[in-house]
Parts: sequence; C-alpha cells; structure tokens
Amino acid sequence: MMKAMVDRFNSSKAENDDLKKSIKQKNEDITGLITRIVGEYDNLTLKAHYKLLKEYK
Repeated sequence: MMKAMVDRFNSSKAENDDLKKSIKQKNEDITGLITRIVGEYDNLTLKAHYKLLKEYK
C-alpha cells in the first residue's frame, strides 16, 4: 500500500516536472518570437525614417 502511494506520488511529480519544463520551453519560444517581432518592427521603422529623411533632403 505505502509503496503504491510512493510510486504514484513519484509518477505525478515526474509528470509535473515535465509540464514545468514544457511550459518553460514554450515561454522561451514566445519570448524569442516577441524579440524577433520587435526587432523587425525596429528595423522597418528605421528604414522608413531613413527613407523619409532622404526624401526631405
């Protein structure tokens, strides 16, 4: 009885640890995507500003 309870606890703890790792990985993926989007936005903004400056000269 005790062994079954300990095994069940260890099993659910392992599942919980796997879920935590999965969530952490997904958060890192999302953070990376946001960083790329912001970088692209900054790049496009700089290009647009440069183009406008060239037109005004």
